[in-house]
Amino acid sequence: MFLSFIYFLFFAIIVFYIPGRFVLNYFTKDKNFYILAPSLVLGILLYSVIILVFRYIGATYQSCFLVYTVLSIVLLIKTGLNNYSFSFKKLELLAFFTTILFIALLQNTLLSRSGDYANGELNFYVGTHDPMHHLSLIAEIRHNFPFQNPSFAGEKLKNYHYFADLVMAGVLETLPVETFHLYFRVFPIFVSLLFSISCLSVVSMFIKSFYFRMLAVIFMTSGGNFGYLIPFLRN
Repeated sequence: MFLSFIYFLFFAIIVFYIPGRFVLNYFTKDKNFYILAPSLVLGILLYSVIILVFRYIGATYQSCFLVYTVLSIVLLIKTGLNNYSFSFKKLELLAFFTTILFIALLQNTLLSRSGDYANGELNFYVGTHDPMHHLSLIAEIRHNFPFQNPSFAGEKLKNYHYFADLVMAGVLETLPVETFHLYFRVFPIFVSLLFSISCLSVVSMFIKSFYFRMLAVIFMTSGGNFGYLIPFLRN
């Protein structure tokens, strides 16, 4: 499972961060750490559009990743590694990432236990409808275009927000990542971390104190229910 995180991190840097940061550099020269969130978000949006174009013309996910890899290497060489770095205070960065990683792992307590085989059975701790639907949709996106609705054979997939599934399909078709690891563990933690980093980017526009920025991120990431604590309470 650890390798799945490493592979995904590599994918996120090559496909999301470098292209997204390259585009943002045309609009801002800010090298603050808070530029990380918009770079990743923009990179994800660009990849979603580009991979749809590749699939429309009949190209594979692997060819798209190859183009991205070559492009990222060229950008790093031509524009310089310094254009993709950011400034930060080491202690603040350590405190921030330790906090949001702890929150992400805690929130993923139930979800991460799903998708495991035990006694010959596949276990789910968060219900089966949504996981089965999205796993079917990911499989459909990986192998067909245009996409069909996995719930209605022969019907095209319309008016549905499948872009998260599209990104996961791209990862699975490109790197040796196990499907259940990606869906139940790697991607949820990535989304949680991205949400926390995005929150910090927004509050930093209004709050100067790092202490209050951290409090704002903690309150925003913990604003839902605490159902993920049930396993700890039962034990």
